[in-house]
Amino acid sequence: MFRRAHLFLMFATFGICFLVAWRVGLFDRQPLRLVRTSTVSLQTLIRDVNKVLNESISVNQNLVKRAGPVKTVETKPITATPVPEQTLPPLTAEPQDRFYGKGCRTNRYRERLQKILHEWENIAKRRDITQYFICFGSFLGSVRNGDMVPYDSDMDVCMFRHDYHKLYPEESQRPVNLNDGKIHMLLQRHSPHPRANTPRKDCRGKIVRSVTDNCAILDPHGRLYLGALIYLDIFMLEDHGASFWDEYRDRIHPRDSILPVKPCKYLGLDTQCPNSAEMYLNVYYGKDYMKPHHLCRNGKWVQNMAGARAPFI
Repeated sequence: MFRRAHLFLMFATFGICFLVAWRVGLFDRQPLRLVRTSTVSLQTLIRDVNKVLNESISVNQNLVKRAGPVKTVETKPITATPVPEQTLPPLTAEPQDRFYGKGCRTNRYRERLQKILHEWENIAKRRDITQYFICFGSFLGSVRNGDMVPYDSDMDVCMFRHDYHKLYPEESQRPVNLNDGKIHMLLQRHSPHPRANTPRKDCRGKIVRSVTDNCAILDPHGRLYLGALIYLDIFMLEDHGASFWDEYRDRIHPRDSILPVKPCKYLGLDTQCPNSAEMYLNVYYGKDYMKPHHLCRNGKWVQNMAGARAPFI
């Protein structure tokens, strides 16, 4: 309001000054051409201009009095609200004791792998990846007792190749320190198939000829790390219409064995699993997939299947 009044008074003052100058003969009949005027005319002009300015000042003061004192608004600095870390479901020995027997040490990787799976679920939501599922040994553990196979050491997730590009914004930039306590994602970007004409890069981002560190891998297609040795592997499936091809293990799955994916539980978290456990797991583990190759007896792992390799926990 004050600004508009001030502009109005400025233009009014200018107009009055122009008219006064015209009346006293400061301009002749030719457009805006200066002529000589008497000293009296100039004094009259100055007096009239001062009168107009005094009147405008008086009007501004009256407006301020009517409006009252200007109120100051106290401002506070904006501070970011820290996002509280989500509390993950507690992990107990009960699922392992129930299925494998009591007394043996639980899988020492469970807590960190649970955090990685939680981060994967967040990534899938952020990037609108809906057709994914835990696979291989992770799915086997989910079917058996909803938990990790006690002698497994990583986690597996499968997705479809047409969604792979959605992971690109999540990739960590090299150089990267895998042991900084953060979760990092590394991807194979340069080839649709692992190993095929793909440069091998180490954690510094340098191309190397062999595995010089835990970043210098050519398969799987992607990996989520929480520490150099704790990770979730990401594998791709090719859509062949009536079937899906697991190129990593060179297996063919009927379409309805995987889709539609189903909600399931793993390590206390909500995730997704293949449509048919029997059809899917038979491909990798045979009809006896529910029979563990080791059981816990008197606090020790003992062989439960002929030829089974020893647990590596």
